[in-house]
Amino acid sequence: MICPTCGKQIPDNSPSCMYCGQLFAVAPSEYPAAPPPQAPPNYSGPAGTPPPKALFVVSPFRSALSALEAGKIIRVIVTLLLRIESVFALLIGVYVVVQTLKLGFSLPTTGTIGSILAAILLGAAFFAICQILLYRAASVSRLCESPFTVIPILSILFRGTGEIYATLLATAGIAGCVFTWSSGLSPDQLVSPFMPPLEIPTENTFLLGLFFLIVSVLAAFGVLILFYFLAEAAIVIVDIAKNIRSLVKASGASQS
Repeated sequence: MICPTCGKQIPDNSPSCMYCGQLFAVAPSEYPAAPPPQAPPNYSGPAGTPPPKALFVVSPFRSALSALEAGKIIRVIVTLLLRIESVFALLIGVYVVVQTLKLGFSLPTTGTIGSILAAILLGAAFFAICQILLYRAASVSRLCESPFTVIPILSILFRGTGEIYATLLATAGIAGCVFTWSSGLSPDQLVSPFMPPLEIPTENTFLLGLFFLIVSVLAAFGVLILFYFLAEAAIVIVDIAKNIRSLVKASGASQS
């Protein structure tokens, strides 16, 4: 073996040159490199220090307060309330359908036909509201743990509220239009049991129904946009808070 620095002949497998003292960084091939150190199979890393427990707090209260702080209890309660409201939505729908049919049977034949069609539409609307509530309940139950508990739930509730109001307004507009066109009566006859009388500036039944439909659909769309905006604003607040927290942590780490 020849030293690459001084050119002297040295013994093979020598770790250094005996003439110039040159060290050889690469070990000869006869000596295999040692494998890198590896952790034992059952080693899971250094054990972290558990957070200190609150003094004088008994275990049941500690568990309940921890679940409340993590948002589990709030999510369960909101999910349960939304499912209960879905049942009430069906019951209210049955009441509205019955009242609409009672009103229709007290009107002439054309009014009765229009009321039956309106009752079918209103029944479908309240069934849709029941489905909205069940869907939003599932959305709340699927939320993951987060340092922000209430704001994501509020965002879901805003969306559900907008969808419910939009469904009611759009269905009322369609039902009132169908009722007016089929019976020749004002939509006030249909909606008077549920809301104040409308001031529609025309007596033409076709224009009455069309005007009522357009106003209701536009109102439904506006309400939907408003509540979706509130839902997205709540999410933006969460994102801003998360970004500020990340920036504070990063600045603290850089200063340390």
